[in-house]
Parts: sequence; structure tokens; C-alpha cells
Amino acid sequence: MKATVIKTTLAALIWGASSFVIASPYFGAKADRIEVSVDGENLSYGGVRVISGYQVNRNFAVEAHLGTGISDAKIAGQSSELGTYYGVDLVGKLPITESLYAKANLGYGAVEIDGVSDNDARIGVGAGIVTGKHVF
Repeated sequence: MKATVIKTTLAALIWGASSFVIASPYFGAKADRIEVSVDGENLSYGGVRVISGYQVNRNFAVEAHLGTGISDAKIAGQSSELGTYYGVDLVGKLPITESLYAKANLGYGAVEIDGVSDNDARIGVGAGIVTGKHVF
């Protein structure tokens, strides 16, 4: 089974150091909608994950994450379960306001669905909310 994963971040809560402070580590948690295409069938799962990142400059970061599924997908009346997923991403960030930013990521990750693991390239788009002090 070859699965292609496209992730859309629904919400981002960043705790600790701000994601816009130059050369700074940060940590957080995210809620995800995971879209998976398996043999032409599109499945949608819900998940949550923790992230750890390093903000290289105002617009670029590197992130690693580890997540788990919280809602199953339905396929032909049967439930399909999302297990753990993890990956590493290069992240581009664009400030919209003082506390809100748009982001896009490109990376590599692995996902477990119904006990079967697969890995592939990842792409994603989303938005984030910054808490704490930050520099634009």
C-alpha cells in the first residue's frame, strides 16, 4: 500500500519562545486534518501532535513532530484508524499581523494506518498564532 499524505494544519498553539524570534527554539501542539490517498481512495483523519522547532530567521524554520490519530476515516462502511505519525519539515512563515502568520511546509514523514506503516514526502499549508514576545 502506497499512501501519499497531504496535511492541513487546522490550528496551531505555540507555547514558550515565540516562533518569530530570530535563532530560537520553540515547542507546541497542533490539531491536524490528515488527508491520505490509498489506491485512489481519499481518506480524512483527525490527529493531534507535539512539535519542536528551531526558528532560523523571521521566515524560515525547521520542525520535527510526533502525532497520533484522534478520529477515524470511513471507507466502504468500515472504519480506518490513524495510528502514529511523525516527520521533519522545512517551514516558511509569513507574518500577517503581530500575532498571526501563514505557513507552508515541505518535508518527509511516516504514518501508520490500520497497523501498516508508510513514508513519503509531505506538503502542507496553514496558519499559526504566536504567544509571548516576538520580533518582526
